[in-house]
Amino acid sequence: QGGRYAIVGASGAGKSTLVRALMGTARVSAGRITLGGVDVGRIPLSELYRHVLYVPQTTFVFEGTVRDNIGLFSGEPGVEEAARRAALPDSLLDAPAGGDSGVSLSGGERTRIAVARALCSKSEVLIFDEPTSGLDPETAGDVERAILSITGRTVVVITHNWDEAYLSSFDGVIDLGGER
Repeated sequence: QGGRYAIVGASGAGKSTLVRALMGTARVSAGRITLGGVDVGRIPLSELYRHVLYVPQTTFVFEGTVRDNIGLFSGEPGVEEAARRAALPDSLLDAPAGGDSGVSLSGGERTRIAVARALCSKSEVLIFDEPTSGLDPETAGDVERAILSITGRTVVVITHNWDEAYLSSFDGVIDLGGER
């Protein structure tokens, strides 16, 4: 509880399956995954999702501004700070997000919106699936630092970044193996 964990492994090693188990949508064949001591398989999904936020690789954006999209789960307070920490420029906050497909936004901008949403959320567990995918190295570093700065919540990051210095920033690394 309250730690930061990285999940690494080659494609097909089981990272997505592990995330589905963490999210309560896949059963585990051995062991238990618990939230507050309760097996996630026994928690209704509507209740589980109040406590666990999954940030997928592909970000869904809604009609409205970037600010509206960031504050989606939390309302207005903290949006500017979350956007700054996720390396989104202030000038983008009032720009239209472009509806469901977010056609006016780059993939990297959509990813940073998703990270900012997570930073604004009240969820105790945040699961990030490849949060730096498609980002340039400088912005990826900003996003990694934002995620690593999260305190008081459990953070799980699925990553293909096997850099030893980066992985040493986590409290634990789950290596699912496979060829890299």
